[in-house]
Amino acid sequence: MMNTILAHTPPKRDSNLPPHPLKEHLKSVSELCASFAKETLPHDPTFIDSARVAGWLHDVGKYGDLFQKRLQGKEKHIDHWSAGAYVAAKDFKELLSSSAILGHHLGLQPFPDLWNLCNQEKLAQRHPLNLKLSEANTQILLNRFKSDFPEATHSTININKMSLSGIPLELDLRLLFSCLVDADFLDTEAHFNRNGEGKQFRRNGPPLDASKGV
Repeated sequence: MMNTILAHTPPKRDSNLPPHPLKEHLKSVSELCASFAKETLPHDPTFIDSARVAGWLHDVGKYGDLFQKRLQGKEKHIDHWSAGAYVAAKDFKELLSSSAILGHHLGLQPFPDLWNLCNQEKLAQRHPLNLKLSEANTQILLNRFKSDFPEATHSTININKMSLSGIPLELDLRLLFSCLVDADFLDTEAHFNRNGEGKQFRRNGPPLDASKGV
């Protein structure tokens, strides 16, 4: 496997740009996702923790050797997203994050379908999209992730909001999904817009003001 595990490589037309290290991407997306969650629901620490976990785990599948080969043009048709949803549900007991992670590539799915859509054992045998998993052994992915993020231990991440139901659950899921998708996109964009000073994030839009109707 490559010495530096990557999240993205630049488009061929911009081959002078540096590749995007996975550790850097996961750290930044986790922090951004948690910050967006804090702005959205500042008095709900469990929601903020869920967002942090979603950011950490959303691209865990990219630790797999097959995905790294795909970035080199040596493999194709690789599923790198379902592993993060699986690890979030199975190892972190974080079903809200799991659903958001799966949704960032497949779109939000019904909760009853979540496990079947991310179960790595089943997907390794027959993938509905005829894709290969980046690494069938999720323990390998988890070990590589923990090597980069030893602070992300199971004992500190034990949030499970599935005690919610109906509209509150659906609203929380959509808010978390929005936080994750925005964080993922903005960090990737900022990396490839970098200049001599480092990443360049787009400027924030004007703040919402309900009293003015904007």
